[in-house]
Amino acid sequence: MVGIIHLQQLYLIVHESKYFLIKFTHYFYGIKVNGTSYRQAVEKLLLNVNMRERTFCINLPREFYRLWRGANKSQTEINNEEILRLNAKKEAFIKIWGSIDQEFLSDEESWPLSLYAGSMRKLDVSAKDINISQIIYKVKTLELRNYPSSPNDNYRNAINITKEFFVSSDLNTFFLIVSREFYQFWIGNFPRIISVL
Repeated sequence: MVGIIHLQQLYLIVHESKYFLIKFTHYFYGIKVNGTSYRQAVEKLLLNVNMRERTFCINLPREFYRLWRGANKSQTEINNEEILRLNAKKEAFIKIWGSIDQEFLSDEESWPLSLYAGSMRKLDVSAKDINISQIIYKVKTLELRNYPSSPNDNYRNAINITKEFFVSSDLNTFFLIVSREFYQFWIGNFPRIISVL
């Protein structure tokens, strides 16, 4: 009988803990990962619970704090590392974009570009769009140099790596159109392009 009462009390504690943790998440969602912010969230919670529930609502967050801080601190560190990595890639991309005209392209790398640019000129594509398309190609070509095997997969990899830098939907769409059109020239298939630039 004592065991049954103990299990019922344990169930009640677990059930109440779950209820208050769910309620508590509304107060500490998105706060900074530090003790002061956490205490302020607990204080807001305490203002919105019955007097009888306050003791439980004080003890539960005390026990939960270590778990919350550990989980969120590591996530914050991961996010900071990811942000630093993306910023470094973005800076490298901007540097490449600005100096792309000084990059040397081999004959093998430059002849598809010449054919593609010529095809766009025949369609009366604006000089600005042709210039941007050529820069996109050159950036992709530099990225392709990092993947010497399996050309088709490498082209897809180069697109996936560089498209994250074209954040606005217009630029992203333009990038994908250029990538799709140019692929045919890159593999040696010289279609008449139907540009939507």
